[in-house]
Amino acid sequence: MGQYATTNSLDNNRDTTCRDLCEGMITTLPRELRDIIYEYILCDTLYKDVAVSTNEPASSQAGLDYWQVEKVADTAWKELFEAWYRSVWIHMGEDLGYIERFLSLNVARLGIPRHHLITKISITFNQRDVVFLEKPLGGDVTRVPTSRARILERLEHLFLLKRGASIHLYVIIGCRWTRRMMMIDARSPRRERKVLRQVTTVMSDVLSRLSAEGYRLAMGIQIFSRRPDESSLFDLCSGNLPLEEEH
Repeated sequence: MGQYATTNSLDNNRDTTCRDLCEGMITTLPRELRDIIYEYILCDTLYKDVAVSTNEPASSQAGLDYWQVEKVADTAWKELFEAWYRSVWIHMGEDLGYIERFLSLNVARLGIPRHHLITKISITFNQRDVVFLEKPLGGDVTRVPTSRARILERLEHLFLLKRGASIHLYVIIGCRWTRRMMMIDARSPRRERKVLRQVTTVMSDVLSRLSAEGYRLAMGIQIFSRRPDESSLFDLCSGNLPLEEEH
């Protein structure tokens, strides 16, 4: 019993010291310097580069002391949470039906919608949901996908984000099959340029308006079942995307 009481007392003293340090930082340092400290704390976390939309630190990293508000005090906790949102890529995947609700919901304890905090987001959609596709072994071209209008409508929710936010759009392309049903990798510069031309043509209106509003746009290719590949990204705002047909 005595050992338990001693351990509990040490924990309480540690928490009090941590809160005192955080409160001292808040009262003595300007926000710019505090943000540098927060970014240093976050630099080694798993969520620095890519964050799945459901992996917010309030639930996924609750075991770390700096995510426990009772240990760092309310102001430092809120500012750290804001810094986390600025640091991560929120990857929505193909779940575009959830994007409006996700961006509009208030962040726990902060009391403000996520779209006020998120600065970097990536979304994914399938090529077949947007553009015409040829049948695997040739034949007639399929009709316009019925999902196209739905995807274009959901892209409008990106305007909820603050101006200047970075938006990465990944187009999933599948692998091709030979007549012997052997799968071959679909990646080729020519095919990628063709797909990106088709998709940007279909989305030209919403992409143009996003660019005009100051959003930073990039589009790239994602091979089916693989993670997004940033090396395939083209900057849509600089006109770097090869839109002209090769001869």
